Amino acid sequence: MLGVSLGIYQAYVSFTILLCILKLLINILDGKTFKEIIDKTCRYLVMGAGAYVFYYLSLKIMLKIKGVELSSYQGVDSIEKFTLSEIPAGIIGAYKQFFSFLRLEGALGTTGLMYVSVLGLIFLGVGIYIWSFIKSKADKKWLRFFLVVLLLAATPVGTTLVCVMEPTVYFHLLMRLPWTLFFVFVLAMAEKIPGVTKLIIQRVRAYVATGICILTLLMVSQFAITANVAAFNMEQRYEKTYGLCLRLVDRLEQTEGYKFGDKVAIVGGGVDQSKYPYTDFTSSYLKGYFGVEGTLAANDTEKFVVFCRNFLNVTIMYADWEEQLEVIDTEEFSEMDTFPAKDSIRKIGDIWVIKLNG
Repeated sequence: MLGVSLGIYQAYVSFTILLCILKLLINILDGKTFKEIIDKTCRYLVMGAGAYVFYYLSLKIMLKIKGVELSSYQGVDSIEKFTLSEIPAGIIGAYKQFFSFLRLEGALGTTGLMYVSVLGLIFLGVGIYIWSFIKSKADKKWLRFFLVVLLLAATPVGTTLVCVMEPTVYFHLLMRLPWTLFFVFVLAMAEKIPGVTKLIIQRVRAYVATGICILTLLMVSQFAITANVAAFNMEQRYEKTYGLCLRLVDRLEQTEGYKFGDKVAIVGGGVDQSKYPYTDFTSSYLKGYFGVEGTLAANDTEKFVVFCRNFLNVTIMYADWEEQLEVIDTEEFSEMDTFPAKDSIRKIGDIWVIKLNG
């Protein structure tokens, strides 16, 4: 199942690795013998190795049958080409990615309340684990402490494993799926606070457990709000792109000499903000979120053309990138005004150019 999940999405493997690490950390508190913990660790390692071998062999067979090459998206092909010499750089990259996720104004700190909740959960979770470890009556505590340190050291690498295989990969929010387990782990810690007889400590224990639940609910509520703000932003971008494309198509079709089949270049990526001042309602709530900031849903000729075809039922033939570069280097292009000026649409050579901005 792990081998199959590796073929579905990279984050599932890191999710499984972190789940194993957190389970071992809990086993240490549960009084499992050192031998039982090592045995479980070996089982997890064998499972991981077996999953990789299964994935690698089945991948080779499928690629051979289909006669295709593996996609290079987000380091997927690096899993097949991985070499031991890349491990040091990969481990450094994994650690950087892991701790960068906790920065202020990142995805876990989009709002002040969210960031306070995160810091509170980290503080309480770590505190409870240390307290529970001290209070546990397990044998060979020094060996267990050493094992805890090893597991914690492996956590950043396991959680961002794709960085080990491809240090330069862009690690976006969807790949952060394993981080959800940290919050589940803190909730689990709230249930494992050692029992005591003193009434005042019993009350503190109840306050801490309740506080963790409240902080977790705050996190969930803040993410729900932010997710809806992001959805609103995407809808806003679609509407603005629709309005712009409608105007572009109308102007193009009304331009004398233009006919269906002529190549078109929509240059500039976005509108001239001196003529269309920037308007936005969501950016202050979306810092650190991948793919949800911006005002338009298209930013180059091909994307504008695809948008027009899918949402306006208008087919436009677009100039390729090399042809656009040749047009941009001409003096005629530099003399053009920006949209919606009358001189913002002009035929240069055999290409109709729409100049959005300079």
